[in-house]
Amino acid sequence: MTSMIRPGFVLMLILACWILGGAVVFAAPKPDSYWQVDDIRAGMKGIGRTVMKGTKVETFQSEVLGVLKNTSPGRDMVICRLSGLNLEKTGVIAGMSGSPIYIDNKLVGAVAYAWPYGKEPIAGITPFSQMNGFVEAFERRDLAERDKPTRVGLRQPLVIDGKEYDTVTVSQGFDESKPTTSDGLWMMPLRTPLSATGFTRNSLKRLHERCGKYGMTPMQGGAAPARIAEEKDAPLEPGSPLAVSMIRGDFDLSGIGTVTHVEGNRVYGWGHPFMSLGSCDFPLMSGYIITVYPRQTVSFKMGAPLKPLGVINADVSTCIAGWLGRKADMLPVRMTVALGPESTARTYNVEIARQATLMPMLVFMALSNSVDMEGELPEEMTAELLARVEIEGHDPLIIKDTFSGFNGSRAPQALYS
Repeated sequence: MTSMIRPGFVLMLILACWILGGAVVFAAPKPDSYWQVDDIRAGMKGIGRTVMKGTKVETFQSEVLGVLKNTSPGRDMVICRLSGLNLEKTGVIAGMSGSPIYIDNKLVGAVAYAWPYGKEPIAGITPFSQMNGFVEAFERRDLAERDKPTRVGLRQPLVIDGKEYDTVTVSQGFDESKPTTSDGLWMMPLRTPLSATGFTRNSLKRLHERCGKYGMTPMQGGAAPARIAEEKDAPLEPGSPLAVSMIRGDFDLSGIGTVTHVEGNRVYGWGHPFMSLGSCDFPLMSGYIITVYPRQTVSFKMGAPLKPLGVINADVSTCIAGWLGRKADMLPVRMTVALGPESTARTYNVEIARQATLMPMLVFMALSNSVDMEGELPEEMTAELLARVEIEGHDPLIIKDTFSGFNGSRAPQALYS
């Protein structure tokens, strides 16, 4: 694709498309390696694993407070009080999604929900038995179903910070009114920190507008420091950072969470969905945690992707899962921008996840960001766009368009839309 904007931009985008197919084979974790929900009792104590900085996996403590049955069709939740690693001050942290909890060396499940505004680090744990089961079935949950909060009664009341709770509200979505302390115990899925490297302030604002409903929190990221290059080969293990890449190259856009379990080449993580896409194809990457950003609502990890290790191919209501040693099918995009006929052109190269639901938005964000990198545009301007889309086995598709008028900063968006 080529475009011309006066006083001036030239943008070049080349898209090459192909489809890869392959048989799906499922790994089968041994049933005696993880707990069944009916065997978990209040008062049980165990440990969890996560990374607070860098790639070093550390342990924290957990205590089972109760078990919620049927929080949504086919799903239960284990309520735990966490401690250690300064969690008493930060609370449960976004980016801990997937952090495994063990009791007697058997896997309970993944940290996936938090109590916003709670005075204690109370977490909702997605049972691993249901993570594994849903992945095997590749079960898909529509967002419309997930968005309805469910009030669940408890057989035995929970006592937290001296207060007794006999019911818990479990939210599966992110669009409800924000709970307050007066609403009681209200569990919400942890948001996914979305590390955006090489994106401008305007691009981040647009990401906030478009990604909030999916439970993602875009933030200005950065590449992992060069001095930790040796950590790129850190093993992917339970508790390690798990990054899901959507755009990579000169710009990078990646969701950050945690590995729950590795069974052979099969990897499970997060304990909640990415976007409930069902079958998907994203690069599975190791990650590096830069720091933890504390907040009164839900704190979050700031991190960056490190190294591609495989493919995330399942995004279901209980977790994400993927395979090591495979390569995601990415869409190559090249953009060339020049301010005026006499200006030096700049070229940006990225690869974009080939996911039908997301690809239009991701291509739009990459194109808009390439222009935003040139700074503020004049209020009155003319923009000419020439797009060349190359599709394997077919003649190139050529698209031309023009924008002329006021509010130049929105000219690229008008053309790309």
